[in-house]
Amino acid sequence: MRWSQTILLGASTAMAANPALMARAPTGSFNLYAYGDGIGGAPIIYNGESVYVGLPAAFSNSTEAAPVLFDLSDNVLTGNPNTTSSSSPSWSNVTMFIPASGSSSHSIGFVSGSSSNSSITTDGFLFYGQAVLHKNSAGSLETLWYAIPTDVDRVWTLAWNSTSDSTNGTVPISLRSTAPTTTGFDFGNSTETTETTA
Repeated sequence: MRWSQTILLGASTAMAANPALMARAPTGSFNLYAYGDGIGGAPIIYNGESVYVGLPAAFSNSTEAAPVLFDLSDNVLTGNPNTTSSSSPSWSNVTMFIPASGSSSHSIGFVSGSSSNSSITTDGFLFYGQAVLHKNSAGSLETLWYAIPTDVDRVWTLAWNSTSDSTNGTVPISLRSTAPTTTGFDFGNSTETTETTA
């Protein structure tokens, strides 16, 4: 799957040279869904501590877990619980972060308000079509999302930059604002057969 990230990155970098060709971000609030080998449109879920992609029903016993409803402003992704899909978690208006360039961490998470932590970055997010990319401090566009299996069936931890992660079973993914066509989140299907067209 690394080749697909490289192709997308190359196309995105070429498009970045001509701003008129860059696709616009979704207007209003939106969910993000993971697509990769065996992950056909799993939503991003946050439980106040960790970020996952997976079957929402797997979190039915948690009062804090909910699919994340995003807004994008000034290249910052802000998340709130999708309260139509769960109870009322205590977290809200949190900002998504990825590891800063050069960091050995793979962790993705959310912080409340702004952060002065130099090991993470909370800005630089943009869309190309329905896919979320990150523009790093050098101006390069990256799509380094991947999923790490958990002990729970059809639930993965969302992570960043698998190149130095030796964990077995990691899956390179893309994050898109396009929901899967199947309402049951059939993660056994391929990316192309479960994504709706935009």
